Amino acid sequence: MGNIQTSFAATTQAVDSAIQAVPATERQSPEFVLRVIDGLLDTADGEYRAASANDKIVEVIEYQDFRGFGQITLQKHSVHRLKPVGAQTSHVFATLSIKRQSSTLFSL
Repeated sequence: MGNIQTSFAATTQAVDSAIQAVPATERQSPEFVLRVIDGLLDTADGEYRAASANDKIVEVIEYQDFRGFGQITLQKHSVHRLKPVGAQTSHVFATLSIKRQSSTLFSL
């Protein structure tokens, strides 16, 4: 196994361990999931801003990060499965609606 595969496996294990450290009831809570999605999409947005200038991709590695955060968010957290749980989520849903408009960029 090369260094990249070893690093990837170790990183994947660390992420899985971190996920398991959060109680299952919290991980399944719509409020928690929405905070995670919002954070991931905020990070994707920052990566895209760092990747682009004048409507062109100028930093390929940042664009790849953007795509990765976006794809993981869309694959792992289907927003359509979530139901609003109160007024505090309306802001998150509005934010997600705006951010998801750029979801086609994730598949470029």
